[in-house]
Amino acid sequence: MDARTENRKAFIINTAYIALVVVLIVLAGKYLVPWLLPVIIGYTIAMIFKPIVQFIVKHTKAGPKFTGCVVLLLAYGLIAALLVMGGAKLVDAVRNILANIPGFYTGTFQPAILAISNFLDQTLGAVLPGMVGNSGELLDVTLQNVQNALLSFSSSAISKLGTLTTKIPAFMLAFFFTIMSSLIISMNYAQVTGFIARQIPAQHRQLIFLIKNDTLKTVGNYIVAYLKLMSVTFVELSIGLTVLRVENSILIAMGIAVFDALPVLGTGGIMVPWIIISLLNGQIPLAAGLAILYAIITIIRNIIEPRIVGNQLGLHPLATLCAIYAGFKLMGVMGMIVFPILVQILAGLHHSKVIQLWKE
Repeated sequence: MDARTENRKAFIINTAYIALVVVLIVLAGKYLVPWLLPVIIGYTIAMIFKPIVQFIVKHTKAGPKFTGCVVLLLAYGLIAALLVMGGAKLVDAVRNILANIPGFYTGTFQPAILAISNFLDQTLGAVLPGMVGNSGELLDVTLQNVQNALLSFSSSAISKLGTLTTKIPAFMLAFFFTIMSSLIISMNYAQVTGFIARQIPAQHRQLIFLIKNDTLKTVGNYIVAYLKLMSVTFVELSIGLTVLRVENSILIAMGIAVFDALPVLGTGGIMVPWIIISLLNGQIPLAAGLAILYAIITIIRNIIEPRIVGNQLGLHPLATLCAIYAGFKLMGVMGMIVFPILVQILAGLHHSKVIQLWKE
């Protein structure tokens, strides 16, 4: 058998092997992971806090089991306090916003539309008198449709919010199992990690741990990159809103900067509705100022995002930009997050000479 046939045979075998692995991963992700999710999250939490536990154990006489338990209990206590303080207020705020949508329509939206309609009727009436009646009928139909849509959205959203509360017991049960698993794993981290390592074939063990380490490092760098972007957005918003004399500008800037971490929506998810509401309320200077501020933030972000994310991940800005766009096209919003991380992991494996993706 000649070398060409051997290469083709090897290619077919490798392709079939990779395809089988992908299928098994997809099936495990679809059927197995949901059942083990609390344990997986618990292990991830224990792994995140492992450096803190090791640091305390190294500089004190405390044992690793006791330290791991105390560190996680303190972390969960802090999370619980934040949820108690902020969760109820957030739910009330969302409920109030949804309940006030009809009032916003009758008090703000409808008067603004009527004012625009009157202006158009007066303007068109002098030129095309026959269009005035038709425009009035069209306006009535449009307003009725908008009102029905808003009322339907408000009722549906409040109903779904109520339905969501019925799922709280199941969530709390899963949360309880997550806490317990993370505590047990943190107290027995070496034994659990050793057991998992022994289940991996020896010839693949080094590769698996290399991928794990690269993944953790990449995810950490990705988080740092977006924290930097959020900080830049926060500074821009703080300055802009203060210049526009918006009350509580710093707090509002902080909230929008946190929302800015969401792909696609980002700052526009809050700024654009704010601009529209300001226009409908007749606050033209505020709307113009917000529009200029939003344009500046968008331009700066589009310039610095590929560079910051690329530098933090060690990728060229062009590669980062292509990964973000490809991820969005293939997986939507989630792909914009996953693909840059995946590209960095593959680049790390290439530089480690585990695989060869391109010629240096």
